[in-house]
Amino acid sequence: MAVQMPPARGASTPVTALAWDGSEGGSPGHGIDDTFRAGEAGVTFIVTGNSTGVTVHLHSSDALRRLGYAEVRLFPARGARLTPGTYDNVVPAYGAPEPTAGMWVASDNAGCGMTGGRFVIHEAVYEPITDGVRSLAATFEGGC
Repeated sequence: MAVQMPPARGASTPVTALAWDGSEGGSPGHGIDDTFRAGEAGVTFIVTGNSTGVTVHLHSSDALRRLGYAEVRLFPARGARLTPGTYDNVVPAYGAPEPTAGMWVASDNAGCGMTGGRFVIHEAVYEPITDGVRSLAATFEGGC
């Protein structure tokens, strides 16, 4: 499964698309292949977080799509900042940072008891005072 999250809400370039490749089947992909684009009827992206973890929420109210909700959480190792680079061998992480980088993927089809994965942060820009995510470009893949 792979999902791409171009720059986040509030950035000079907003979230433009989330490509969901569930071709390997299994939870949470369930064989669903679809690309959700900002501006499409019924598609909403919400990006929250800061340099200690970012969450991207996708909501789709289009009844013809098999995926109505997806959530991706990316975390650096405990005590580190989420900065551009490759994060290999990530552990399943729902909330608090782990000793190594973590990732959580869920959809309205199911959560993911991840067996491993990786993500790449291509760009990460945070607000100077609040540390809120201003811009994020990332790709990830994981097995369930």
